[in-house]
Amino acid sequence: GEARADWEIICDVSTAMGYPMSYPGAEEIMDEISSLVPSYAGMRFDRLGGSGLQWPCLDTEHPGTRFLYEENFPTPSGKGLFHAVNQDEAGADAADDRYPLNLNTGRLLEHYHTGTMSRRSRGLDHMRPEGEVEVHPEDARRYDLEDGCMGRIVTKRGSIEVKVFVTDRTPEGAIFYPFHFAEAPANRLTSGTFDKASQTPAYKRSAARVERIEVTTYNKKFNLNPSDINVIEICLRKELSIRSYAYQVSVKREHAEEMESFKQDISEITELLGKIHNQKFWFDGDPAMPWVPKG
Repeated sequence: GEARADWEIICDVSTAMGYPMSYPGAEEIMDEISSLVPSYAGMRFDRLGGSGLQWPCLDTEHPGTRFLYEENFPTPSGKGLFHAVNQDEAGADAADDRYPLNLNTGRLLEHYHTGTMSRRSRGLDHMRPEGEVEVHPEDARRYDLEDGCMGRIVTKRGSIEVKVFVTDRTPEGAIFYPFHFAEAPANRLTSGTFDKASQTPAYKRSAARVERIEVTTYNKKFNLNPSDINVIEICLRKELSIRSYAYQVSVKREHAEEMESFKQDISEITELLGKIHNQKFWFDGDPAMPWVPKG
């Protein structure tokens, strides 16, 4: 019941930063955009209807453009321009005996960017609850990996521990890992070097290796192995994100009791995560709260 439109929030942030912004509603905002952006000139609020308009829409009689650049490009000749480029050598990230694989990072169908939105969806997160490193069968054989085992991806920048997925859809000599999972972040592995043409970091080319992590029992009663620990950590980090957001809301509402409750939750979850990283984990025997440490 207290949700606000994005434009209202943006106006408040702008005003707080010293640039007052105020509009009666979305219609006035759209009118201002169409008055300033030539390709939006015909996109008046009352024309958007249920299906909207696609730009360029040059005047109020224009039907919008179904396909961008369908007939020509915005160049003097109307034709697209192609530029020949030379691919740089991999340099420090060339594969070698220590880092024999090329790490390529990218997206999964079920998630978006760092997962801050898509991983809040129970359905999407159920389909893809954790990141897996894709390894070609020949590379799996060569480096003593098998489908479902735990592996450590190592580059010159750092390492993360994830589950191995053996598949021939990733070429031999290469591995693929998605960047949606904060508990095992891909950017811990990649370089900060920028491509000269696109000015994007080298997310597709990092020399790497994958080391098998032997299964070790951390708790005899519950028979926890690294895969179990990884799943528990995923759940805890999700809960930490939810509780942190709830705490921020309670601060804004000035609900002291809620603030203290969420703050305590955050403290306990953080303590648990610390114990996991130290490979220590305790249980208090309460089935309702199986992951609470004894001390």
